[in-house]
Amino acid sequence: MPDTGSLVRDLLTYAVRATESIRSPNGLAFLRATIAAGDSSDETLDRAREVLVRRGEQIDAMLDRARERGEPSLDSTDVVDGILAPIYLRPIFGIGGIDRDYVRGRVETVVRGAVLRERRAEGEPPRD
Repeated sequence: MPDTGSLVRDLLTYAVRATESIRSPNGLAFLRATIAAGDSSDETLDRAREVLVRRGEQIDAMLDRARERGEPSLDSTDVVDGILAPIYLRPIFGIGGIDRDYVRGRVETVVRGAVLRERRAEGEPPRD
């Protein structure tokens, strides 16, 4: 997991690596095979869950470091739903356009959403 000293840089580095992985020659094939295995044995599903749990723990550690630095508070669901899901789903459905600018936009949107959520929790009125 990246540890650059900045939440945005950590998330961007992580997301760019995920993008490069899915773009690798076997990346998309592996992802499709993993999805297909979802209808497979309990053992296959258990192994997939173990990988996801480990990955979630790594993401949580990155987010905890950022929180300790006083940066916006995100949870792993924010990262998965707002950053990783589009990176993985767009290629599956043949939707292109995943470049560094797209990834940066996803990261900035997720972090901005966390900031707004924190402001609402503190009773601060929304800003336009």
